[in-house]
Amino acid sequence: MTEPSRLDGYDRRTDWPLAVVALTFLGLYSVRVLLQPQGGFAKAIDVALVAVYCIFVLDYLGCISPKREADGFSRIFGSFRSFCFRSSAPCGC
Repeated sequence: MTEPSRLDGYDRRTDWPLAVVALTFLGLYSVRVLLQPQGGFAKAIDVALVAVYCIFVLDYLGCISPKREADGFSRIFGSFRSFCFRSSAPCGC
């Protein structure tokens, strides 16, 4: 068997916490849409939703980080990799 990669370890450590964050998002968004709160409560829900979005963005950036995978940047741009990163790529891709 091969040794698990750092990304595999990252995935194992973050699966359950991100599942909790996803359920939190679902609950907050449901309250926002179904109850349509007003005033300070609505503002608090919006702030919490932005915080949850930030957690998801940080997780995504952690997965595509060049430290974790030399070719991570191409996940964003997919087919543009060969067009943008010809043989001059510093990582040797």
